[in-house]
Amino acid sequence: MTPKGKQKIINDLQPLQHFIMLRRLLFTYTLNTTKRKKEEYKEAISFLKRGYSVRNTAKLSSVSVSTVQRVKREFCI
Repeated sequence: MTPKGKQKIINDLQPLQHFIMLRRLLFTYTLNTTKRKKEEYKEAISFLKRGYSVRNTAKLSSVSVSTVQRVKREFCI
């Protein structure tokens, strides 16, 4: 293979490598965010799992109703 052919292959792979790197970063960020949310809203998750309503969970855990709804949706409770 000629040097120009090798350079073309390298140039073609660079966008793919960039894409793979971005996917890895996004995946890592998503995992960290999920862990953080689970820790931050541990009390609300606990109330939801015990069958409390969204409004009661919000009042008891001192977070907004929309936050409880989002947590419920994200953690499939």
